[in-house]
Amino acid sequence: MMIICLGLTNASAQIKTDTILVAGNCEHCKERIEGTVSALKGVKTTLWDGDHHWLIVGYQADQVSNMQIQQRIAAAGHDTREVRASDKVYKSLPACCKYERAPLKAEEKGTVRTIHMKITGMTCAEGCAKGIESALFKQKGVKLSEVNYATQQAKVVYDSSKISREQLIAIIEHFKPDGETDMKYHVQVIE
Repeated sequence: MMIICLGLTNASAQIKTDTILVAGNCEHCKERIEGTVSALKGVKTTLWDGDHHWLIVGYQADQVSNMQIQQRIAAAGHDTREVRASDKVYKSLPACCKYERAPLKAEEKGTVRTIHMKITGMTCAEGCAKGIESALFKQKGVKLSEVNYATQQAKVVYDSSKISREQLIAIIEHFKPDGETDMKYHVQVIE
């Protein structure tokens, strides 16, 4: 009887399994997160749970570290507990993938401000609310923009050294959805 061994094992190449908190929203996020991590040398398994925002990753610690994995995830636009994605990369994510980001730590804030506003005059969720949200988010210095049609409220996190509160309000008041010329929005700042 002859036995053929098709694989070799290396005792020093043990697989380590970690759970990493990774922000995201949808199936596109899942594909991006798992694909980004799977491409790293030494990573053997990946599974991102969108309900709990956990990435379970199996990897060879002698080839890649937990921190290198987190840095690669952040480079793809997703925040982890220890590494924050750059604003530029986060802003390039598709709209469905824009998760709510954790507030900046005090030492990161500097001139970062948050403004809450009531917007009247919106007639729909897609053209008005999403359009205003997108117009605000495209501005240099805007870190987060959320516009809720149902409540008629908006939240904007911005760097006041790059854009002013008055400029944000003007963008909303002068916004025109595609094909509309007579839309008028009124903004009231909520203190």
